[in-house]
Amino acid sequence: MNEHRPDLLKHNNRPTQSLAEKRLLKEFIQNLIINNDFPNLELDIESDDTEIWELGQHFGLPSPLLDWTKSPYIALFFALHEKLEPDLSPSIWLLDQDCLEICQKILSNDENSPAIKLDIIEPKFTKNKRVAYQQGLFSRANIHSSHDAIEDKWRNDRNIKTGDFIFQKLTFHCTEDERQAMLLNLDKMNINYRTLFPDIDGSVKYAKQKLVLELAQTKGSSFSFGM
Repeated sequence: MNEHRPDLLKHNNRPTQSLAEKRLLKEFIQNLIINNDFPNLELDIESDDTEIWELGQHFGLPSPLLDWTKSPYIALFFALHEKLEPDLSPSIWLLDQDCLEICQKILSNDENSPAIKLDIIEPKFTKNKRVAYQQGLFSRANIHSSHDAIEDKWRNDRNIKTGDFIFQKLTFHCTEDERQAMLLNLDKMNINYRTLFPDIDGSVKYAKQKLVLELAQTKGSSFSFGM
């Protein structure tokens, strides 16, 4: 399996990772309080860390959470919304929650197996319109490791013979013209920057992307903002 882990869990040194996580969260909460960014939200350094990570992640804060969406069409948008790098193909990760539940029940009864647990977290922060519109949810492992460690344990455990995957990466090939055509089709389904990022940032990105995509459909026309 390829590495599949949250942005904050890129460091292989567990003590360093744990310290960085605590300091980053504390600094973020203090900044929110000082700037009064969310006056109707009660915040202190003892606030529920999952809720704060959830809030910060959707504004670019590295976190121990991994983003998922319940919608395959929204997942497709995120796989295609940026121009593809040469020799790279878009991909979508799948999470089978039924397999995950079965795996964790089996491993919890194995005295020789280390405690590996992955929580699926439904959004708590109701003021975060981005996560709501993206039909988002999160996963969080109780170990500072990639989600691949859980998949590997599932695949290698002698008691588990289902042949199924907890995580599966779907990679597909498409040309630049096909990518743009699929984004236009998703736009017709009301899946675009404006609806998934319901703020000024999403409005700007949608205006730019829509112009680029529509001009690309006109023979002999092209335009780019460097997107």
